Amino acid sequence: MNFKKHLTLFLLTGLVVGCGPTSQEVTLDLFALNDFHGAIHPQTGNPQEYGIHKIASYLKAKASQNPGGTINMDSGDIWQGTADSNITKGRILVEMFNSLDWAASSLGNHEFDWYDTGIAANKEVAEYPFLGANIINRETGKLADYIVDDASVMITRNGVKVGIIGTIGSALESSIIASAVGDYSFEPVTNYVIAESNALRNAGAQLIVLLTHDSLTGYTKSSEYGPILEPDNAKPYVDVVFTGHFHLQQNELINGVPILQTNGNGKQVMHVNLSVKGKKVVINNHELVDSELSTYQEEPTIAEIYARYEGEINLIKSEVLGNLTTTMEDAKIAKLASKVMLMEANKQFSADIAVHNTGGIRETLKAGTISYGDIYKTLPFDNTVVVIEDVLGSVINAVKQGNEYYYRDGLDWIDSDETYTLVTINFISENNSNLAYFPQSTLENVFVRDLLADYFRSNGTVDPSLI
Repeated sequence: MNFKKHLTLFLLTGLVVGCGPTSQEVTLDLFALNDFHGAIHPQTGNPQEYGIHKIASYLKAKASQNPGGTINMDSGDIWQGTADSNITKGRILVEMFNSLDWAASSLGNHEFDWYDTGIAANKEVAEYPFLGANIINRETGKLADYIVDDASVMITRNGVKVGIIGTIGSALESSIIASAVGDYSFEPVTNYVIAESNALRNAGAQLIVLLTHDSLTGYTKSSEYGPILEPDNAKPYVDVVFTGHFHLQQNELINGVPILQTNGNGKQVMHVNLSVKGKKVVINNHELVDSELSTYQEEPTIAEIYARYEGEINLIKSEVLGNLTTTMEDAKIAKLASKVMLMEANKQFSADIAVHNTGGIRETLKAGTISYGDIYKTLPFDNTVVVIEDVLGSVINAVKQGNEYYYRDGLDWIDSDETYTLVTINFISENNSNLAYFPQSTLENVFVRDLLADYFRSNGTVDPSLI
């Protein structure tokens, strides 16, 4: 925890050097988002996405009800996911969070989609710290300070000293394009959280919050979080945990500690109400707020920030591409993505099969008019197209497992002992070590979402049953 680095933040939140913690009982409201994925605008569905405008109005209303006693934060994967956010590489959301007196953000795996340079650029804009206690620079063995402000931060709310620790799941490097995360390792969280908690307590923290871009659904005491939440003969090292990554609702107490996660995309807001007196913390309420958000209106400051970018965004996302006869689910979209990749690659190569991962499809495409914004939200990642030649059929058959694929005309199966030309995305090519042994070529400046958009432009009306 680097106090000098966050001196301005301390002063803004009322921390006065030399003053001890308040001995009065103080009620605080903690709010957090996880996996927001650029969901700036409301979207119908079950559950509904409420959008940043309503969420911002809700947070400001709650701040007025508990002056000086609210904390807003997030547990990662905030920027990547829609044209509204992606076109600005997340900057628009950083500015919006600045206006909401954001306390801290824990980096998620999708923050790395624009490489560390994208994180560093947004870090320069953010008026709140990016946390990642277990994000380690492989070369130095120390905190990755190029992208991480600190492992934890101390703020003060109505005289209460609050420590906030940020971490990311230790197994999540594999969910990121290898070239984007190669300089960093995500270490097991246990010792990092305990060390930060001890440092914060020694500095006077009365309340400690863990923001982790990791899911604790299915938690067991034998996991990395066991020694943090259920240490032998000791109290938990943290008082509240806001989680993420799995997009699964969680709202439970583990050894008296609230553990929360939403479905992401602004479908709920995590909220914990608690009381602090001296070193005693009492949890009054913990909830996932959803339907209440619908009662709030557009927030003026958020609207003003969006207006600055609106022309640039709408020029791209509002283009009508065509129509869809019926709703297209994830697997069918991935199959169509494979088809258009194969078609594009065969302008230069003689490719046999294309494979696209189903995990890269983030939204279904609903029947009716399809815009470029719809395609963007479905395929938000900047995946390039890679052609790999002379690949053993046994390797291709392994790559096919769990993914969607499309054969060239005249081919309907892969012989494990033969060789073929494979088309895939760089996420697969970089993260599958077996593919590194074969000659590769990247189609320059070709993104899968643009190929899909061109398919709609060319065909006008698309019938998923014919894919």
